[in-house]
Amino acid sequence: MGVHCIALRPETEWIETVEAGGSAVVGSDVSLILEKARTVQPPPQSQRHIFGDGHTSELIIHALENNAAARRTGKSV
Repeated sequence: MGVHCIALRPETEWIETVEAGGSAVVGSDVSLILEKARTVQPPPQSQRHIFGDGHTSELIIHALENNAAARRTGKSV
């Protein structure tokens, strides 16, 4: 991902990004918001693809095409 997020709410449904260090939940506390804005660091490179590498749809299409081809030829997948 490479971009840090500061959530200005009391909770988030994106807990994975918080656990990976890619975001912080600070609510509406101005001092917390300013502190995080001053000290924010991008997450380590190793944690930037917690939701995949952006090529999942290509892998799914490839698997579907292979499955369809196998069905046409009567081969098992």
